[in-house]
Amino acid sequence: MIFEGLTPQRSQAGKQAPPREGSVYTAMALTYALFLPCPVPAGELPREPVRLKTWLTQAACPKVQGSVQLSPDMALGLVAFNSPYLFGGKALRSQLTCGACHAKDGPSGAAERLRLRATVPDLGSVSKPGNVAAFVAQAVEHEFDGPPLAPRTGRALSALASVLAPYAAPAASACLVDGVSLVAIGLRLCAYQAGAVRGDSDEQDFVRDSLRFVIGELAHGAPPAVPAALINDTNRVLRAADLQSLGCGAPASLTRLAARWNAMGARPRFVVEYPKGNHE
Repeated sequence: MIFEGLTPQRSQAGKQAPPREGSVYTAMALTYALFLPCPVPAGELPREPVRLKTWLTQAACPKVQGSVQLSPDMALGLVAFNSPYLFGGKALRSQLTCGACHAKDGPSGAAERLRLRATVPDLGSVSKPGNVAAFVAQAVEHEFDGPPLAPRTGRALSALASVLAPYAAPAASACLVDGVSLVAIGLRLCAYQAGAVRGDSDEQDFVRDSLRFVIGELAHGAPPAVPAALINDTNRVLRAADLQSLGCGAPASLTRLAARWNAMGARPRFVVEYPKGNHE
């Protein structure tokens, strides 16, 4: 994807490097053909909100005792898919996310500033699911100047890409994860990470910062999707954890907040299923 004047990677001879057949470079060449930067007028453009809706296949949303159970990897994939912190660098400044482009409901947020030359394809059709991680890593490091993609985050995105609902699938046959559900999922993931035997502090920081972005988008909705008191309480916990270098915070506090987010409106109740033997 070419974004705000970024150009494809070039070879040492100064010419655009050709795509390699059967590899992630073919997928990258496809995105170069899909996007061109929009002209940027004088002055700062108003930031468009990101549409926080991720549609999954029904098979990816099994219900157990009334709750949809997600693996930690699937939960992390959902958070990363809707986070500008995944790409970092230029994309973070513009708050561009995977979901802003590759969403069933069409482009939103920073993706509205891209001039599309063709329809954005389903991620699952760009390449094999196993190549999604390499595809994202290429964009993160070589296009947006972001930090290296964490291996587990790459695996999580690959797992998510394999269960994203096709664009043509009717909404009635898909499972919706909206912004409110995403915060509940992220808080439960944080609680899981904080109590894990071998927790990853960088991953906790990534999820915490991503959640604060999502909450900010929800807070600026018209009208706000959740009460201001819940937004403030959640931000207070996450901000305190950040200032004290405590990842996301205490698991018990995060779980209580997740329950409050789950109680907002008629939507599925998502829980993160902990693998046995990996949690204190």
